[in-house]
Amino acid sequence: MSAEGDPKPETPPPSVPAPASATPVETASQAVSRLKVALDERARRVARFLNHVRYVSGYLSAGFLVSTPISLGSRIGAGLELAEAAKAIGLSLGYGVVLLVPFFALIPFARVDWKEMRVPEFQLFELKVTRTATLVAFALVLVAAGLSSRTRLAEPGVAWTVFVLLLFAWGRIKVQTLLFPEFYK
Repeated sequence: MSAEGDPKPETPPPSVPAPASATPVETASQAVSRLKVALDERARRVARFLNHVRYVSGYLSAGFLVSTPISLGSRIGAGLELAEAAKAIGLSLGYGVVLLVPFFALIPFARVDWKEMRVPEFQLFELKVTRTATLVAFALVLVAAGLSSRTRLAEPGVAWTVFVLLLFAWGRIKVQTLLFPEFYK
């Protein structure tokens, strides 16, 4: 009642309005589509990584296989007997074949749509792969140098030849990117 005696109707307490910044509730289909996008992005990153590993293995394999005649010629020229040179060549061929396994095994997991890739993008991809392969080859030189006294499966000379070959491959692509920077943008 009011002070004058008139009955005053009771007013309900004011309701608190919802804040304007509240996010709307996400529907199940929106959540599923968001999850699909996230999984697709993750799958693309994994495919890119596996493709990188695949091509590094391929470059190293090619390096070991191509270094075979180089190593044979240099070893015979250095005065080694043919049997001793053939042993190192067999090791190089063995490494090359072993590194072909991940190259071919990763094909189903490293699918990339090459039609969408432009030539500069491929050259930059190749630059990254050759740089990684060169660093891995240098690591193999260090490991082979450390293990050569303990095992016959580590030949620093073979690893060094592969390192030099891959260093030249990386250097060729790097020089191209420096000489023609407008082509790689």
